[in-house]
Amino acid sequence: MSPQFFQNPNDHIFANKVMSMRDVGDRLSKINIDTGRYFEFVGKSIADKLDPDEIACWEQVCLDIADCGWHGYEAADAYLKLSPLVLEKVGKARLLNSGILGRSLSENGFEPAKIFFEVSLAFIESDKQVSLAVVEKTGCLLFAKYKHAASLITDYYKTAFDIALYSDEAELEAWSLAAETIMGDRARLIKFLGLSVSSKTVSWPFVSHLGSIKPPCAITYLEYYSTLEDIYGRGFLDNLQDIIINYASSLNPMAPFYKSMIDNKVSKVTLIPPFLALLTDVRLATCLIKSSGDLPLEETSLMQLWIEEGINISNKSMEAGLAFFSLESARSVKFLEDLLGQVNLSDYKRIFELYAKCFSSKILAIDSLSKDQESGTNHWSLASSDGQRIFLPSQISIFRSSRENFAYFKVILLHQLGFFEFGTFESMLRTAAFIQVQQNPTLASYVFNLLEDARVDWRLEQKFRGIIKPLGLSKQHALKQRSLKNADKRKQLFETIIQVGLDGDIPIGIENECYNAALRLSHLVLSLRRTNASIYDVHAILEECCIILGNVELGEKQTLEFPERVFFRGKTDSTAVLLNLSPLQFDEELDTLSHEEVMSLAAILGPKKAKIEEVYEDDLQGMMGMSVADLEAEFSTEETLKEIKGNLIAGFQGGRVSARQYADREQLYRYDEWDYTIGDYRREWCFLHQIRAMESNPEFVERTLTDYRNISRIVRKRFNMLRPQLLKKVKGMLDGEDLDIERAIESIIDGKLGVTREERVYMQRQRKDRDVAALFLVDMSASTDDVISDPEDEDSSRSKVFENIMGKRIIDLEKETVILMADALEELGDSYSICGFSGYGRERVEYFLCKDFSETFDYTVKGRIGGIKPRRSTRMGPAIRHATKSLKRVGSAIQVLIIISDGYPQDFDYGKNRNSRKYGIEDTAKSISEARQHGIKTFCLTVDPAGHDYMHSMFRDSEYMVIREMNHLPNELFKIYRSLTS
Repeated sequence: MSPQFFQNPNDHIFANKVMSMRDVGDRLSKINIDTGRYFEFVGKSIADKLDPDEIACWEQVCLDIADCGWHGYEAADAYLKLSPLVLEKVGKARLLNSGILGRSLSENGFEPAKIFFEVSLAFIESDKQVSLAVVEKTGCLLFAKYKHAASLITDYYKTAFDIALYSDEAELEAWSLAAETIMGDRARLIKFLGLSVSSKTVSWPFVSHLGSIKPPCAITYLEYYSTLEDIYGRGFLDNLQDIIINYASSLNPMAPFYKSMIDNKVSKVTLIPPFLALLTDVRLATCLIKSSGDLPLEETSLMQLWIEEGINISNKSMEAGLAFFSLESARSVKFLEDLLGQVNLSDYKRIFELYAKCFSSKILAIDSLSKDQESGTNHWSLASSDGQRIFLPSQISIFRSSRENFAYFKVILLHQLGFFEFGTFESMLRTAAFIQVQQNPTLASYVFNLLEDARVDWRLEQKFRGIIKPLGLSKQHALKQRSLKNADKRKQLFETIIQVGLDGDIPIGIENECYNAALRLSHLVLSLRRTNASIYDVHAILEECCIILGNVELGEKQTLEFPERVFFRGKTDSTAVLLNLSPLQFDEELDTLSHEEVMSLAAILGPKKAKIEEVYEDDLQGMMGMSVADLEAEFSTEETLKEIKGNLIAGFQGGRVSARQYADREQLYRYDEWDYTIGDYRREWCFLHQIRAMESNPEFVERTLTDYRNISRIVRKRFNMLRPQLLKKVKGMLDGEDLDIERAIESIIDGKLGVTREERVYMQRQRKDRDVAALFLVDMSASTDDVISDPEDEDSSRSKVFENIMGKRIIDLEKETVILMADALEELGDSYSICGFSGYGRERVEYFLCKDFSETFDYTVKGRIGGIKPRRSTRMGPAIRHATKSLKRVGSAIQVLIIISDGYPQDFDYGKNRNSRKYGIEDTAKSISEARQHGIKTFCLTVDPAGHDYMHSMFRDSEYMVIREMNHLPNELFKIYRSLTS
């Protein structure tokens, strides 16, 4: 029921019976004595301002409110307190109407009326009568809808007053309108009132507009507003209003959009509003914000092209569009890379390897550092080398053209090759010893690297004229990145060495008291620019540089800090280089060192404590060891130099063992995954963990070979039939059955001309070798723990436990299969690898390397194979891609991938529809297709009787087989392997 407002006393219900003020006061005193006294006091003060009918109406209202129930007198007191002020400032009608409204509010409890009167008093005291009218209007609507919800009405008036305290009339009116639009849902209204108080600075006209479009959107905005304002400020949020209104018109929830802005607390988000305005779907906008940290938002025109491409794709397929704006699809990443001119190492790795081979006499592998090792400028890895491999950034997009980025990539590679070419690594042991005898080895190590970087670049320019221009541009780019901001005196001198080494001058802004030292350092650095400067020239000036730097006094709380590295020069990993020396090389280089240099190395290691951890994990050049004098004093006269060298050799050999152990630790790889719903790859979607540490069970292998010795003998006999019988002619031999006529004639002519004669003039007939590499990939999913069902028993089913003591688990059959294959291939001589796979989700694909191609079928390998056991899910695609990568690395003429599985691929996050098999099957089929494109022959053996139902979707009919009986295996294996390797 809506409150009945006072208009004419003669028409009002109070006109039927008129009581005196004393009578009303007595009745009120019976309810609460203080209220009765207060009534008499207020009544006397306003009696002369109202006519008798108005006084009667006012008295009756006071009595009705006080008599409304429990604590009704509190509401009456509030009305009494309000009455003189409202009568004075607003008038009679307002006084009586407020009372009648309050009386209606008190019908279901005193609190709504009490808070209404208190709020009214506050509004009138602040001369906000217009605002009060607005609040009352919405309050009446609320009362009419939720008459019995006393606490809700109370909260409304409390909140209204809070809003009025910090808002103007327009803001308060907008808030009231917002409340009216949300009023239809009680739970939503309660949330709105609660959020209103915590969102004091929000734009209520905007919230009201948002609520008129879709009430839930207004609530969602308020839920995230305070946090967003803390991060970005109100101004930024105000700039998003039109964009949010546009997004709110759709059926999609807004919460993920706001949450993405909170989760991606990066400065780049402030650049994103113009790009969000180009999108009409909040889901695409959410993806854009999530990927904003990896986008060139500063490049407006470039971003517009990328977004337009994404919109075109999303118009055809929303799933593909979401993947595009999330930078998950290969199409998205490739399009952005093309716009940026980005050069990926993976695209040029083979070219760089050939380049390195031509440049140096060593065969060096080119690898990219893992994502976990990314650091430094623009989140890229710093190039480095361990003496056998060169590690380069995975991509470069510093410049806006692929040509410039490729040239920059080449400069990075050449700088690392320069360490091989100009003696840096060759003299690493002597350098380590020389650094250690300096007063501050940590400082000396850093300065040595700066000087050596400069020398190597100058030598490159002297010897290879074609590198002058790209190297010069790289140096200019590096100089632009340097700064003396907040640099202490020693850092200023470090910068002097760096910038002079980059063909620059002494840095502008260097302190006057440092200038003379900087000038001396500059002359020393430039001395390395002369033709054919060697590493010993670096040694010659290193000590003087360290003395100059050591004379710089640091503050009491200052520590030794080094400037940021020059990106294209990377870093030098001297420890890794030394650990990759062969024992013979290490011994030979050790013999060339003086007594003092040997003792300095001993100070690093501690000859009596040459532990693996000390060698491998610590930075050799940066270690602060004992002084040589202290070390000599520690040893007795009986301790010979030979014994010290022996301890050093033992220590470094231990370090090599540690390095191998480190390589055997779990390694992380990332692989794309095909998503048929977007018709594209999801880039680096799966995290594959290569694991070598497994539970060892070599007894299983021996037992299998014993139990199936008859089958094993048959398998070996069949496989021996694959040995090549044909002979091939090999020319250029020192002896043989036939004469190589061409070489023989050339040898005779050389002899007559007085030239050294070629002696290799014979031909031999040699048996042809098999150039085959086979990889066996074993399914280790949890379902392989099941007992193999009888294919002829329709009621049989797999069991998670042994129902029959004679039953054989699927995993056992898989292991027995690869054991028999390994035994046969050992005799045949084909190169092979055995791996297992399982995992749980795209971020935990497990790949167990039981036997690598280079390993023998020894006790350790047998232990790993025997230790294969059921684990979790079956995500085949990444495992097949990793196996493909391993086979490609071997480079055999014939490459074979044989998968042994128990069923279709499945994982808990295989696509959005968890009940669908199609996502996993499609990706597996794609990975098999990729293997074929690389010339790898594939075959799948399955023990699943229902395999025919889905195998044809992943493999050709000739590329899979369902195995049901163990005794069928020998003949089938032979046929399969022969067909694949012939």
